[in-house]
Order: sequence, then C-alpha cells, then structure tokens
Amino acid sequence: MAEFENAVSFYKSVIDQDRSAVVICNLEHEIIYMNPAAIVNYAKRGGEKLIGQNLLSCHNALSRERILQVTAWFAKSPEHNMVYTFHNAKQNKDVYMVALREGTKLIGYYEKHEYRDPETMKKYDVLMDELCDRFEFRDIRQEEADQAVEIETICFPPNEACSEKMMKERIQKAPELFLAAVDKETGKIAGFLNGLSTDEASFRDAFFEDAQLYNPGGRNVMLLGLDVLPQYRGQGLAREIMLRYLHREREKGRKKVVLTCLDSKVTMYKKMGFHDDGMADSSWGGEKWHEMSYSME
Repeated sequence: MAEFENAVSFYKSVIDQDRSAVVICNLEHEIIYMNPAAIVNYAKRGGEKLIGQNLLSCHNALSRERILQVTAWFAKSPEHNMVYTFHNAKQNKDVYMVALREGTKLIGYYEKHEYRDPETMKKYDVLMDELCDRFEFRDIRQEEADQAVEIETICFPPNEACSEKMMKERIQKAPELFLAAVDKETGKIAGFLNGLSTDEASFRDAFFEDAQLYNPGGRNVMLLGLDVLPQYRGQGLAREIMLRYLHREREKGRKKVVLTCLDSKVTMYKKMGFHDDGMADSSWGGEKWHEMSYSME
C-alpha cells in the first residue's frame, strides 16, 4: 500500500509540473482534479471551484454531444485512447481528450492542452534559482521613484526615455503595474518593467505621456519600458522580469499584454513568447516601432 501511495504521489507530481492545463473527469463527467496550470487557465470560470462540477455543464450543446460521443468511443475498445478536439489559434495550442484506464477498463478521461509555440526556455537553464537568490522581485515603492528615473535615463536615449514627471506620476498612480528586481546585496533596483492597464487593445503614444489612461481593472496591459542596468545584463534578468510579469498579470485575469520595440529587439521578445503584429501606430522619439502582443487567453 505504501508503495502504491508513493507511486500516486509521483504521478500527481508529473501532472502538477505540466505547464499545460490538465482537467481530469470520471465517467459521470464530474471534474475530479485540475492541475495548477488548469486552475490558472480557467480562473475566469471559477478556477479550483470547478472541481466537483459536471464538465458537461461548462459546455454548449454541441460540445456536450461531442464529449459524449468521444467517451462512448473510448468505451468501445481499450485501443481507443486519444481524440484531437480543437486548435486554439490565439494561443497556438491543440486540445485533446485522453482515456484513463485501470488495465483495460475505462475509468475516466482527461482534457490535455499542448502548446505549439517554440520553447522559450534556455537549455539546461538553472539561472532562475541563482536569480531568486540574488534578487527580490516585487512592486516598486514610492521612495524608489528617483532610482527608476535614473535607470530610465541610463537605459534609453533622451528621445525615447520617459520624463521624470511621467515616471513619478506612473509610480504614484500604478505601482502595482511595475515589477522591480532589487539586488539583495545593495538594496537598489537592478531593473524593472512597467506598464498601464487599459481596455484598449492597441498601443498609442498617449500611453507614454498620460497616466490618466490607467484603468485598474483593464483587460489589457500596455508595457512602457523594460529597463536593466548595464552591469546586470547578459544574466537572464530581463527575461526573468518579463516572465514573472506575464505570470502575475495572467493571474489577475488580463487578456493581452502589448509592447512596442525597435527592429533590433523583435527577436528577443519573440523568444519571450510575444507575437510581432507588424508596425505600430507610434512615432515615439521619431522612431519606427513594431507592435508586439502576448495573448493570455
């Protein structure tokens, strides 16, 4: 019995570590387990509260009929074990129904999501633990506004940098839309990412200049600058700040994150999971900018 319980722990860990959503149902279509990725993915529909509910009640009539057809097909043969159900173009992922069996006996099924975007994680990347040991990742504090202004002037040329007035106004109005990486040894900011939440879907230069466009409950976030001091570059810090920011905003229920960048940065942001949407409606600093977006749906 102890060996079986240990094995169950192993199997559960495999599912929980999967970055794709996994929803497990019994033959009565009751949701009996959701891995952490599924809880986040379905947060708008109730997240963990969906456990114990009937999966069929979460779908329209056509989808319910499809689910019943698939489970009937699973029951016909122990060799019937996987069905591709649909492709989500926005998230570039495929969704499957997979049979669960005890030996040859059908005992349930699960919904599995598989993303098709190229992996953005570096091979054998163990920098994350080192970065966590070295930096504290948190919202910016009001007393750190002068640091942010100085870092901005170091990281961007004068025609692109945010003004002191605007930076301080953003920090005062929306500190929770900043994510700062603070060097634990010095207590100073090494880098930060900032934005404004809004219901608008496309970027415009007014976001750089008018913090009044900030909507705390906005569905989307317009990113306004990723700053990392030169002495901290080349260590994976910018990527870590961005990935933490995206995870945080997804948990808040945001739908999309948008940024603008120059040609030279397009590849970098693609590696972070952003899609190049073409040239932006922006002439900030007299430059030509790409608009790039990251879908949370």
